[in-house]
Amino acid sequence: MSSVSRFALVVLGCAVVAFATAQPQLHAGSAVVLDARTGRVLFELNADEPLPPASTTKILTALVVAAHTKMDETVFVPPDAVGIEGSSFHLRPAEAISVRDLLYALLLRSGNDVAHTLAVHVAGSDGAFAGLMNKEAAMLGCTSSRFMNPHGLPAPGHLTSARDLATIARTLLENPDLAEIVRSQRHQVNRGKASKDTLLVNRNVWLARDRSAVGVKTGHTQEAGECFVGAADRPQGQIVTALLGSTDWLRDQEALVAYAYGTFHEAAVASPGKELAQIRVENGASNLVPVGVASEYRAMVAEGERWTLEPRRSSVRAPVRQGDHLGIGVLRSPEGFEVKLPVVALGTVEESFLARYGSLLAGALAGAAVGLGLLARRARRAA
Repeated sequence: MSSVSRFALVVLGCAVVAFATAQPQLHAGSAVVLDARTGRVLFELNADEPLPPASTTKILTALVVAAHTKMDETVFVPPDAVGIEGSSFHLRPAEAISVRDLLYALLLRSGNDVAHTLAVHVAGSDGAFAGLMNKEAAMLGCTSSRFMNPHGLPAPGHLTSARDLATIARTLLENPDLAEIVRSQRHQVNRGKASKDTLLVNRNVWLARDRSAVGVKTGHTQEAGECFVGAADRPQGQIVTALLGSTDWLRDQEALVAYAYGTFHEAAVASPGKELAQIRVENGASNLVPVGVASEYRAMVAEGERWTLEPRRSSVRAPVRQGDHLGIGVLRSPEGFEVKLPVVALGTVEESFLARYGSLLAGALAGAAVGLGLLARRARRAA
């Protein structure tokens, strides 16, 4: 066993009991639940399988648009936006409308004409915009995705996974403007006197059924089946869900939420001042120094769960002062979820007597030996 294993691993107990909630029975072929704060997977079913996402694609479309525009920016509808199949906001050629209102129409009405209009405004074409989408997805760590258009209509190779969609949704929820849009059940759009189609009603009916719901997006095509990405915020924590290829997305979503909040709750798994591990001290008055984290780390945890901290440094040299930064440690959940945190000393360890005075003593002894040698030499000469 390594020195890190011998000295560094101290178990963290979370005040808990055994699991009480059964695994959810789903109609979806793929699903995942994430702790929204940390990104930790709380449940997964074929979470990395690439599948068609239908209109849940528009979550990434919204992220890319928000990154390249301002909310009050004016967009002019291109002529070819008219007549795009599927969900529509009935945009008119050359109509002027704000990015904000278009994003509401994109995420509540799920307008395919809106997705195309925004794509052309940002990148000039659907294809060029898809390139921006794939770049953004790669930056977010998505590994099972390839987006071919901004709306999610069937296209060869247009695929993503439940895990990737949930990751994208976590990022969307960090944007206050987009988070406000996806939690809205209704929105009145300013389109001028020429249009009567101004009221947007969110197609995410789960928002009205669950007070803790805060988003995110529905999707459906014959090829993809029913798809959904959701988010909920309760005292037990905030979660993000994603499911693909379902025949009853609403029942699946309710099952995922019930499982997550029946099994997990948010707690501090690492707190400043609490000993989480020990590191070996070289040349110290004590062989070990207790260490902990510099700041609190909270996560959704299950009953009976244990987390461990493993500092990257196996040893330090004395002296060590309380509060000294001792590098980075890896905080790890039972199934292997990891987060890197700064590690600090929780105690002081002075140099040992031998380490502190040994060199002086060695020097004095060496000097004495030299002196004795000179005296002996003089004595021989005198004789």
